[in-house]
Amino acid sequence: MKRPLGLALAASALLLTEACGTGTKTVAVGPGAPITVVSNSMTPSPTGTPSISVQVENAASALGEQGRGRFADIWGALALDGANNQVLLYATDVQRAEQMAEAARAAHPDTAGVGVKIIKCSHSAKDEHAAVERIIAAQQAKTLMFETYGASPAMDGSGIRVYTSAEGLRSPGFAKQVQDTAGPVPVTLVLGAKGVPAAAGR
Repeated sequence: MKRPLGLALAASALLLTEACGTGTKTVAVGPGAPITVVSNSMTPSPTGTPSISVQVENAASALGEQGRGRFADIWGALALDGANNQVLLYATDVQRAEQMAEAARAAHPDTAGVGVKIIKCSHSAKDEHAAVERIIAAQQAKTLMFETYGASPAMDGSGIRVYTSAEGLRSPGFAKQVQDTAGPVPVTLVLGAKGVPAAAGR
């Protein structure tokens, strides 16, 4: 089961996936759980068992500390892959994401057995949350052409979702207005309803 969370931990062998579907190159640099790097965010979501081990949870918390601190500018998203005993770490800068995983491991060495798959994404959680806040502000000020019910970051660092009515979904002018309001972060309009949370934290 894939679960979004704060981030996760790494180890000392490096697995490089050169591009989605183009093969894998392994560089052995020592024992431990692998850090796997893929070139984009089109990696399929894990579909493992419903159970997530305490070690994977702890690894996510360890990386969460780093992602909310000095790596906030590159951290995009996180998902837990219990079936493969690893965490999927979406980041805008792969090299710094590797440093982030190493920093998490150094701060919490008990999580060294959990793997981290680093997936390059387009936008940081910091930028996505800023875009969400702009949409929410416009929603509250009632400056948008059609009603919106909230907004939230995507699960893979690819942009944000804005929940609107069926009328809003059909309007190209509204789509442009929402995108202009959000700024440089891509927006996907989604059919929503009253009661959708204004912003899903990550």
